[in-house]
Amino acid sequence: MYPHKTWRKTVVAREHFYMFDNPQRKTGVAGEHFYMIDNPQRKTVVASEHFYMFDNPQRKTGVAGEHFYMIDNPQRKTVVASEHFYMIDNPQRKTVVAKEHFYMFENPQRKTCVAGEHFYMFENPQRKTCVAGEHFYMSDNARKN
Repeated sequence: MYPHKTWRKTVVAREHFYMFDNPQRKTGVAGEHFYMIDNPQRKTVVASEHFYMFDNPQRKTGVAGEHFYMIDNPQRKTVVASEHFYMIDNPQRKTVVAKEHFYMFENPQRKTCVAGEHFYMFENPQRKTCVAGEHFYMSDNARKN
């Protein structure tokens, strides 16, 4: 039903990506890899990418099978800050983008992703990157653990 796991993208608000196949085109399509636009070393995210849903190309709100529903404005079909994300495997749990687990900075109990937050890698807490296929814990949560 969904693309191969390597196609999964970690989509966090506030990031610009270059397309894997076409660096000139700065919008994403399901199943493609993205690189940061301005600074590959700085892996924080900026909104403003338009994504075409894997299941429904007409609805420009998802990436590689992820269903995104905007909180503030469902009509605006861009992936931006303050969105609730529905998991592919469990639509009831609003915690995941591309199967990554995130804990909110302000409220670890509320499992949603918010813009402008820093994530620590599961494998390497020192490197604050958001890379596809990796697990991230919010900075606040990472410090506690």
